[in-house]
Amino acid sequence: ILDCFVGSLRGMGFTIFPTILTIVGICGIRLIWIATVFPIAATLQSIYVSFPISWAITSILQCIYWIYAKHKLSKQFAAEIA
Repeated sequence: ILDCFVGSLRGMGFTIFPTILTIVGICGIRLIWIATVFPIAATLQSIYVSFPISWAITSILQCIYWIYAKHKLSKQFAAEIA
C-alpha cells in the first residue's frame, strides 16, 4: 500500500516530498522505536514489531499527502478549464 501511494504521487508530479516522507517515516520511526521502546522491552520481537508499525504510520502519512495532492491538482485542473 505504501508503494502505491508513493508511485501515484510521483505520477502526479510530486516527487521530492513523498521520497523524503518515506525515508523519514520508515527509518526515523524505526530509529525512534529502537531508542525508546527497545530499552524497555529488549527482545527480538520488539524489533520485529517496529517494521509493521513504521509501515502503517508512513502509509497513513502518505495517504494524507495523497489526498492533499489530489485536491491541489483538481483545483489546478478546474482553474485551467475555466
